[in-house]
Amino acid sequence: MKILYVFMAYGALGGIPTIALIEKSLFKTLKNTVKELRVFNHFAITKKLYPAFKEKHRELLRSDGNKFQILLGYAASEGLLRAVDGFRPDFILVVNGHLISPEVLNEIRKKGIKAVLWFMDDPYQSASGLGLAKDFDIVFTVDSAMLSYYRERGVKNIFHLPLAFDPEVFYPMEVPVAYLSDVNFLGSYFPNRIEIFEKLGRFLGDFNIRIIGDRKWKEHFSKDNPLQNKIEVKYVAHEEAARYYCGARINLNIHRASYDERCPSWNQLKIEGRTPNDRVFTISGCRAFQLVDDSRPDLGRYFEIGKEIITFEDSVDLKDKITYYLEHEDERKAIAEAAYRRAKREHTYEQRIKEMLDIVKGSN
Repeated sequence: MKILYVFMAYGALGGIPTIALIEKSLFKTLKNTVKELRVFNHFAITKKLYPAFKEKHRELLRSDGNKFQILLGYAASEGLLRAVDGFRPDFILVVNGHLISPEVLNEIRKKGIKAVLWFMDDPYQSASGLGLAKDFDIVFTVDSAMLSYYRERGVKNIFHLPLAFDPEVFYPMEVPVAYLSDVNFLGSYFPNRIEIFEKLGRFLGDFNIRIIGDRKWKEHFSKDNPLQNKIEVKYVAHEEAARYYCGARINLNIHRASYDERCPSWNQLKIEGRTPNDRVFTISGCRAFQLVDDSRPDLGRYFEIGKEIITFEDSVDLKDKITYYLEHEDERKAIAEAAYRRAKREHTYEQRIKEMLDIVKGSN
């Protein structure tokens, strides 16, 4: 099978490039799995076009940065047709895809070449996802909650494919003292996350705790919260994130809320997410222990709750479980070991790609 992978590197031009890092792991897995693979480096073309495009569209950049980004992406995707003609793949694979011109996709599909999308923003970009999905032949979504929504609106070839982890990046390791902690949280600020830390500030302040994320953590924490001086404002690459996971006795995994009125621009359809985030898999891949909120009903499909992973209901339950598992090291390590074995067996990107390829091969 011949695949043309469109490397988008979302977020790499600004902000924390979470999906860009996932894409790198995805590309590496494809390279090791697919015999005939080529890459259309949309990201590199975007970087090259950016200075002149910015100069030409300064007013648009100031008034509507999102539209500017989309038009820049469309311009960068114009060379995709030539890449397709030169390689003649069985299908092109795109992550998210809103920066690829619909006209270009239409021309590719007219040539009998399938366009495959792996949508990693569900359910947060649900309002724009439907139109995007209809530009592709086969669509994979990371959240099972979106399947019925897409199918009821005419998207036939829609499949659920959750995120995973890269075992060459996330694996058990001994780490320097600088990475050790009792409790660790690594992630972006969202209102529901800070609410938990506000409630547990005095309790957690007695431990060696780390909160690593963006500057909004400091901006939104109350000034008298003991955790103010525990916040580390910095970007952490996946390789370093793995060190923090391995160095923590307990990692906290708090999902972003599916919908929050304080953040009205995302998930405008208010679809409740069901599938866990990638952190569930990456922490497990490190053989590290985690406490995960119980907001994602699919979690039990990937790990046995109570034996391979431990969930919490609210801040009171979280406080009790932090206390318990800090005091019960052998039990904590046994659960982390069980999650690690399950993750290695079922939740690597190699396994996800194999599932994707089987579906694409079997589709009409």
